[in-house]
Amino acid sequence: MLSDVRDVFDLFDFWDGRDGMVDGAKLGDVMRCIGLNPTNKLILENGGSNKLGLLALKIFVCYYELMICADGQFCHQL
Repeated sequence: MLSDVRDVFDLFDFWDGRDGMVDGAKLGDVMRCIGLNPTNKLILENGGSNKLGLLALKIFVCYYELMICADGQFCHQL
């Protein structure tokens, strides 16, 4: 599962300049590409932003885990 998260993160990183970071305003898009379906409200409540700002993979994985729990899916340790 974590390899899928990494693959999607790397794809968005590719579009954002290959610097190991993804724009925090795209957090919802990344989550949806992984297969989650959080609302915009849920994204904003759990670290997303309407403003530009970069997230490293380690921080992104933490947000991913929060979204899994908040989305009503099984909470687990990656």
